[in-house]
Parts: sequence; C-alpha cells; structure tokens
Amino acid sequence: MITTALLSILIALINAILFLFAQLGNIPSNSTIVSSITTMSSYLSPLNNILPLSTILQILIFDITFETSFLAYQFIRWAYQKIPFIN
Repeated sequence: MITTALLSILIALINAILFLFAQLGNIPSNSTIVSSITTMSSYLSPLNNILPLSTILQILIFDITFETSFLAYQFIRWAYQKIPFIN
C-alpha cells in the first residue's frame, strides 16, 4: 500500500514533468547528440539479451527513490522533534 502510494506519486511527478516538456514544442537538438544516443542504443540492445539492463535500471531507480524518500522522512522527523513546544 505504501509502495503503491509512492509509485503513484512518482508517476504523477513524471507525468507533470513530461507535460511541461510537451508544452515547449519542438526543441532543436544537436544532430551529433541524437546520433550518439542512437549508436549507444544499438550497442546496448544485444547486451540486453544477456544482461537485463532495463530491469537493473528499474531496480536502481526504485532504490534511489526509496532512499530519497527515507531520507526525506528522517529529515521531516528531525525537524518535527526540533520544535520546542511539541515534546
């Protein structure tokens, strides 16, 4: 339940960021950057059959999200305990 809530918040944030980028319209890109990403993708595609890079990336993103959320929780708890009239 907590994981579902965190994932829903993460998806909402990603959708908000993508919405903002969609409002910018067509952004001119450097052709060398596009070609380098295409080349990197073609090199990593066969490697994905042996080593599941997409799964590793998803686990890494989930871990970073969890650690960031836990750090934010600890900071909020610390700040709450610093308020003198609450304890």
